Amino acid sequence: MEHFSYSLLLSLLHSLWQAALLLCLYSGATILFKYSSPLQKRNKLFMLLAAQFLLSAITFTIYYSGSTYQFSDYFTHAFFAFFSRYTYLEMAAPWITTAYFTIIAFKSMQHFFGWQHFKKAILAHGIKPGVELKLFSIVKAAEFGIRKKVTLLYSNHIHTPLTFGFLKPVILMPVALVNNLSIAETESLIIHELTHIKNNDYFLNWIVLFAETLFFFNPFLRILTEKIKFEREKNCDSTVLQFNYPPLNYAGTLLKAARYHSTTAPFLLAAVLNKSQLLK
Repeated sequence: MEHFSYSLLLSLLHSLWQAALLLCLYSGATILFKYSSPLQKRNKLFMLLAAQFLLSAITFTIYYSGSTYQFSDYFTHAFFAFFSRYTYLEMAAPWITTAYFTIIAFKSMQHFFGWQHFKKAILAHGIKPGVELKLFSIVKAAEFGIRKKVTLLYSNHIHTPLTFGFLKPVILMPVALVNNLSIAETESLIIHELTHIKNNDYFLNWIVLFAETLFFFNPFLRILTEKIKFEREKNCDSTVLQFNYPPLNYAGTLLKAARYHSTTAPFLLAAVLNKSQLLK
């Protein structure tokens, strides 16, 4: 058990420089391919996220199997030479990993119970929209090639447009916001959320949430996941503009949504994440 804890601890420490390196690679690729679409950038960032999972798994396997003696482990000597001269890190590893798993369990329970509460408390009080917008969402979902049934609901319990569900996607629109929007402005937000559904963003967001939970201590991975969210929303916004909604009017619509926006659960897809993102 001590060997497992020590191997896990070292693999987690190694994830710091690994995530930093992946961010540098992404920055270089962004310069080379500066005209990439937001969707292409999002996909590249997900590839880097997958690479981080793979690197961490390989690092743990190497340490746990004792294969470090078969390789010239430059990074271990460079970053952990201080620790190699002392045994206290290995002695403390079980306690550190126990604390790590405790935090992981706590965060996981928060997400699970938050998801259950949202599903029962908010969706149960959904308000059916008018026929015009309901038909609009059905027609546009068909145009997007979305085969799943998409449900459009209004709610008094949310403050920003949301997408919820993978197998049975639901678009939730806050009543207070819709009452201050024109039909065209509401349609643009529906298209924004339909783009999330088309690109399976709700499912992929759980992968992002899993990574943020597993590597909660890693600031470089947090930057990577924030970039994923940013490019994901940019992709939705660029899709809306392809339907010839005036950019200035759409920007005003997002500004109205930001004024009503409050903290959103991380397992939900909000039209506006924060005001800083909206400014960019």
